[in-house]
Amino acid sequence: MSIEQIAGVMLYSGHQSIPADGRRRSGGTYNGKPFSESGAKPSDLSDQQIQFLTDDNLRHVLITRVESPEVAAGWNNNTQALVEGLGLEIPINTSSNLRHRTVAEEEYNAGAGGYISMWPRAIRFAATFDPELVRQFGEIASIEYRALRNIYSPFSLD
Repeated sequence: MSIEQIAGVMLYSGHQSIPADGRRRSGGTYNGKPFSESGAKPSDLSDQQIQFLTDDNLRHVLITRVESPEVAAGWNNNTQALVEGLGLEIPINTSSNLRHRTVAEEEYNAGAGGYISMWPRAIRFAATFDPELVRQFGEIASIEYRALRNIYSPFSLD
């Protein structure tokens, strides 16, 4: 691997919205057009996503918004198919910050289209002194994150 390729696999992408809809800092274009004008499917990769995966060799993608778990899974399949053909044989991994919070307007929950459960933060779980409740959260979160094909989910203590 070249120095550039090694550097690329050590870095994360900027915040990504699926689809890249132009909101906040996660906007993008599809064949040079905004998503709403492009005719692209929600699971298609944006021009910017293709660029950082191919030209910059990034393999760690930070996802902040998803339209639905199905769209996220389709996007992940499209992304893996793209990088499989690049010769490095290094798949992408996706990560995402909390999606299990009680604030519906929070970017992570709003971006999920309402399909993800809302649970209290870790400190509130601790205050229940109920290990069974925490186990139940873990099982449900595991199912939902697998549906999103997300391999990393930090559990915030704030």
